[in-house]
Amino acid sequence: LMTRNLKASVERALFLCIVTAIGSMGLFATDIYLAALPEMTQIFHCTQAIGMEESPVDGLRKKPDNSISRCWQLLCQKEVDGIVSAGNTGAMVAGGMFTRRFLKNVKRPGIAAVMPTKKGFCVLIDVGANTQPKAEHLYQYGVMGSLFARRILGHENPKIGLMNVGSEEAKGNSLAKETLALFNSSPSKSSFIGNIEGRDIHQGVAEVVVCDGFVGNVVLKVCEGLYQYLMEVTTQEIL
Repeated sequence: LMTRNLKASVERALFLCIVTAIGSMGLFATDIYLAALPEMTQIFHCTQAIGMEESPVDGLRKKPDNSISRCWQLLCQKEVDGIVSAGNTGAMVAGGMFTRRFLKNVKRPGIAAVMPTKKGFCVLIDVGANTQPKAEHLYQYGVMGSLFARRILGHENPKIGLMNVGSEEAKGNSLAKETLALFNSSPSKSSFIGNIEGRDIHQGVAEVVVCDGFVGNVVLKVCEGLYQYLMEVTTQEIL
């Protein structure tokens, strides 16, 4: 958990996550850990933690003094600018739903993943937060993904693509067709390139790839599994 410091590095954030995890397991943070903490860091003690296998909603309700809820409370109180967690993803999303800490006009949260491409990096959204979205949710993911691609990934004019089973406008289910029509009639029309397929992701066809949480999660896990498989096969061949 980081206090106000917009220039804090990812390395610092990861270190803070490690210290929090050690505390949640009932161990003591040694002087070495405490001495290594960056400046402008505060530790907020919590007596409960939500496990990775726990039901997110049940965990939040039965464990009111959990670390994830505490993070959201600090965000609501404007004590922090952002939250970093390696914990229960569902609880993180549910915590946001409970506190209603959304951007203006954003109806449902989405999870974004940065994917490597031949042309740099793109953002894939959603990868698991919303498995049954409406067209307006997917459109909002496109807008948020575009801001992420521009501000974080450095793409000046990011292109938005809608994941589908084909590039033709007539392809896909009713959700895909409705979302396509919504993008084409929106202020984001100039950045929207239409439908794209799964094979287009790593080719860098679009800097923002929009899909529902079910499809996005499958895509992400397939990529992770393929990478692991290729690394294992390559290692065996080399050794």
